[in-house]
Amino acid sequence: MLGKLNTIIQHDDYKPTSIVYGFIGRDFPSKRHDYRQRESSNASYADIEASKTKVLEAFGGQHKKLSILHQCHSGDAIIVNEVGDGLIRADGQVTSNKEILLGIETADCVPVLFIDEVNCIVGAAHAGWKGAIANILDNTIEKMRKLGANTDRIVAIIGPCIQQNDYEVGEEFFDQFIKDSQDSGKFFIKGKIPGKFMFDLPSYVKSKLSQNNLSKVLDIGINTYDHKNMFSYRKCCHVGQKLDGEVLSVVGLM
Repeated sequence: MLGKLNTIIQHDDYKPTSIVYGFIGRDFPSKRHDYRQRESSNASYADIEASKTKVLEAFGGQHKKLSILHQCHSGDAIIVNEVGDGLIRADGQVTSNKEILLGIETADCVPVLFIDEVNCIVGAAHAGWKGAIANILDNTIEKMRKLGANTDRIVAIIGPCIQQNDYEVGEEFFDQFIKDSQDSGKFFIKGKIPGKFMFDLPSYVKSKLSQNNLSKVLDIGINTYDHKNMFSYRKCCHVGQKLDGEVLSVVGLM
């Protein structure tokens, strides 16, 4: 079910009392939607810090730091005890520190937030197809377990991402998934063009999550490709525009 679309998007069926979480799109009042320094960005350090401050304030202002990773489509997940100024290359992060908000940036890939409210442990993962096939979801959950989380108490929330009807891929892409698992064929349908397929990335992510016996898996159900308040790398490529921001997915303890 889809939550009311406003500055911070949440799932209608999940309103925890000791956790803050949500998904931020184009309508969030951030100057450039820049939350980390990157090679292709012209944002200054001051712009980035201002954007982070607005996020911290939007989620209540009780957190001191927003942790943003240098995402690299890997299977690497880390435990975050404190947030420094350096760039950490990873695609999943977990924490039990109430002063830290975890943030994941996406523009078609699947953001997944993880919450164990009982044991006060949260996590966030960037699951593009490369990261998903490289077990970023399992690895993020495992890092939560190391902090004391119980798998059967973890709620996973899938945020805005590209849906199957807009995710066309070629035969090499299809073959890579079949090589990994013959069962992966169920996530593809034939495209309109011969030799092309339409890939269901969110369903593939749900399948990966289901193997961990989590308490619950929820899906926001927003398609980044066709929603006016979302960011889509693929759509920008199709219309010849430069990507001007990313969806920010946030989770933290209260």
